[in-house]
Amino acid sequence: MKSILNVKAGQLLWANVLSVKGNDLSLKIGSHVIEAKAQAYVKEGQLLRLLIEGVKTQEIRLKIVNEDSSVLKPEQSIAKAMGIKTNEIIEEVIKQMVRLRLPLSRETVLEFTKLQGNIIQKMNLKPSRLIQLAAWLRSVNIESDLENLLKLNNFFKGQLDKKEETLFFQFLNTRETLVLGNYNIYGWPILENHIYLMTQNHKKAKISPEQCFLVVKITSKAVGDLWFKMDYKNLFLKVSISCASDISEEIVISEIETLKTALIGAGYPDLKLSTKVEVLDSILDFIPGPDPEDINYVNLQV
Repeated sequence: MKSILNVKAGQLLWANVLSVKGNDLSLKIGSHVIEAKAQAYVKEGQLLRLLIEGVKTQEIRLKIVNEDSSVLKPEQSIAKAMGIKTNEIIEEVIKQMVRLRLPLSRETVLEFTKLQGNIIQKMNLKPSRLIQLAAWLRSVNIESDLENLLKLNNFFKGQLDKKEETLFFQFLNTRETLVLGNYNIYGWPILENHIYLMTQNHKKAKISPEQCFLVVKITSKAVGDLWFKMDYKNLFLKVSISCASDISEEIVISEIETLKTALIGAGYPDLKLSTKVEVLDSILDFIPGPDPEDINYVNLQV
């Protein structure tokens, strides 16, 4: 079908949002009213500046940008739609609320931002890490005071002493209640290592390999911190190893065949092992979320 808009990639457009129903939009571009699908957070009456990313026979893919045509970060786009002036803390709050699928509105964003702002002033923590942790706690309906929030932060990084760590593993394994559709985290300390199981199932639900994955943190003198993510689905084991540096990765690669042989001997003949250089701070970094690159897009059906 020939597009009613004579446009090409790289062109900029203004669009008025006439109506919003879920991800379905009606946009007015010039004299044309066009139906669209949005991955962005927009509201009725909003004026959008759109950059055309690509043109197909029945679809035009656009990205929401600033008035000066610079690309909006997804969290900035959401804040703009809500009429909230952005700063570092607000942007991080929105980013984590989207990632953890928490109810998103102007009121919830401002309330959560105010709460975290007060805590940040009292604690020597990087704002992004504190907000990530606080958002996850809210997603599984756990309340925490300042002292335990700091300890939980260190716990997820594997930095508590053994006595405290055991107590926090017990705390998580008994206290979490999945109420908003996010990830529950189980955990066990084994010597100097840390094993975490992540699942979207409720705590009382039966765990199956199809609905969970394991993360193991190993610390060694030779390579430092290594994080192993293990997925086992349809009798196929996928292991991804995150290394803190290029040197660490080289050492791991030199030993990867030995690890592969051991896993095959343990009963996993069908498997894939991969490595990458990636500095991870805590287990919370493994919680999947929507791709930030997808949040700012609008697709016009033409």
